[in-house]
Amino acid sequence: MIKLDYSEQEQVLVPQGDYEFIIKSADVAETKSGTESILAVCVIRNDVEQEAKNRTVFHRIYRKKEPTPLDMEFDGFNAKQITELCKAVGLPNGGDYESLQEILFIITGGCFRAELYHDEFNGKTSEKIKFPKPSNYPVNNHVWKKVVIKSNGIDVKGDESFASAGSANLLKQNGMEEITDDVIPF
Repeated sequence: MIKLDYSEQEQVLVPQGDYEFIIKSADVAETKSGTESILAVCVIRNDVEQEAKNRTVFHRIYRKKEPTPLDMEFDGFNAKQITELCKAVGLPNGGDYESLQEILFIITGGCFRAELYHDEFNGKTSEKIKFPKPSNYPVNNHVWKKVVIKSNGIDVKGDESFASAGSANLLKQNGMEEITDDVIPF
């Protein structure tokens, strides 16, 4: 019999400091309490010499309680924070986009540097990102971890960047290789 005991587990936070990040995904999502926010899943780059390579940090941008007209162009989300992140990943000034979803799609895969700090809220300490700036290493050589996803009985080989979507079709559309019984040597 195996008994799980989480009482001794402690959350290990990424040390505070400046880091180079890559955006793994960005979308509108709900918090546990049901509040909508933009959730950018950021990974500490492994192609730059720094601590905590490959660790994930969740960066949220919330809707403003009293949005300005500019915030409303971003569906009520904090326009200053969104434009700061867009500038950091290199979107051109004055660019026109059809929607917030298009912007979030385009910034996915973008690299930036930022300060990571610890924030305490409701008795829990979490990692937060502030002041995103353009990367000091604009050439991206980050290598995603390799994964295999099972979908409808098919193993699909891909990398971690697409694994979070959980879709074999998405992997196929992005040129990932299917693993079939023909290619397995055992």
